[in-house]
Amino acid sequence: MRGLTGARMATKGVTRTRPVELDPESRAQIVALMRSGKAGARLRQRATRVWRVAEEQQSLATGAHSSGVTVKTVCKWVHRVRLQGVNGLEDAPRSGAPGHCDVVKRGAVFAIAGDSPGNYGWEGQAL
Repeated sequence: MRGLTGARMATKGVTRTRPVELDPESRAQIVALMRSGKAGARLRQRATRVWRVAEEQQSLATGAHSSGVTVKTVCKWVHRVRLQGVNGLEDAPRSGAPGHCDVVKRGAVFAIAGDSPGNYGWEGQAL
């Protein structure tokens, strides 16, 4: 198991608490993410949530409230760090079919979207 030991869990509105501890490597990585200007906002926010629960011993409810998310969401990120380490804070792959538009077609669509409507017979006409 990497990342965290212990857990804080919410079951039917009741929060049960066991100590949560980050291993030294995960601690350093989470601090780096929280301070990084290059990490995405979501990743920094997730790292901060886990830090508050693990290192500042904040309750799940307090951590969730201060972040504007649910206790279930905070539990999810703590659990993912326990299983996958800090990499668990990244977005999971999304379901659904891949896009059908290749790079060339996308470029053509963007070129048309940025072009003047007059080039397509729309000059002065109501849409």
